[in-house]
Amino acid sequence: MKSTTRMASAAALLALAVFGCGKQPAAPPAGEAASPSAPAAEEKVLNVYNWSDYIDPAVIEDFQKETGIEVHYDVFDSNEVLETKLLTGNSGYDVVGPSAYFLERQVKAGVFRKLDKARLPNLANLDPELLQRAAGHDPGNEHGVVYMWGTTGIGFDAAKVKAIMPDAPVDSWRLVFDPAVAAKFKDCGISVLEDPTDMVGTVLLWLGKDPTASPRPTCSSPRRHCSRCGRTSA
Repeated sequence: MKSTTRMASAAALLALAVFGCGKQPAAPPAGEAASPSAPAAEEKVLNVYNWSDYIDPAVIEDFQKETGIEVHYDVFDSNEVLETKLLTGNSGYDVVGPSAYFLERQVKAGVFRKLDKARLPNLANLDPELLQRAAGHDPGNEHGVVYMWGTTGIGFDAAKVKAIMPDAPVDSWRLVFDPAVAAKFKDCGISVLEDPTDMVGTVLLWLGKDPTASPRPTCSSPRRHCSRCGRTSA
């Protein structure tokens, strides 16, 4: 069996890293003519850094034709790669697509500029529930726009799974996390995303625990009151 989990339970958002698209050059002082060799307007370029396969290349082509804005579109394969470029500074990108939990700490680091919502009327068409969830990472939805939302799931070959284990719990994460069940598929293997946000959160859900709750720190301090965790020993 080959099972794969895809689509983190956090949202993928588009955020303004640097606002630089569509600027016009300053007008010359009154009475002073512009240089004949100077361009009529600054070149309009939009630099985008996003996950691969998130936007159809045809959409980018249509956007360029309709707006006259040239798009430089680069892709990354992990949030860590994106964050490294952003936190280094001067990334050169105008719009980037971090996952929600990475957006949260990048907002705190001051990476992004706030959205000018008056210029984004289609924000009114977004799902209010998804906006509320995203606001848990970006209060007031001030820096990012929800672009995708998904859940973690399992993919498997139903016929092969049934042949190995006719009563396999294919409607439960027991199929992956229960050692007694997973052992039956050791010859063909089980693969999962190497992503703690996906996997740890899913395990907590399977165990009936809240994946969004912050764990209480443990403390081995001999003092009656610990300033680190706030607990008082008996």
